[in-house]
Amino acid sequence: MPLMNGLEETCTLKKLMPTIPVIIYSAHMDSFFEKEALAAGASAVVAKTNAVAELMPRARALVKLAA
Repeated sequence: MPLMNGLEETCTLKKLMPTIPVIIYSAHMDSFFEKEALAAGASAVVAKTNAVAELMPRARALVKLAA
């Protein structure tokens, strides 16, 4: 099985579990990538250049929404 990138993985995961929230934490951050990630089904996109302090509140918010 070939390796998939994060966008492909997100599409696959959302097909199997459409309600699961997905955060893409990526080094590849620009407006085009963010649009592609959201179109693939990501709930949020966070740049790896940002502190984990940004990632954790987004993750907590998505968990609350999913509950």
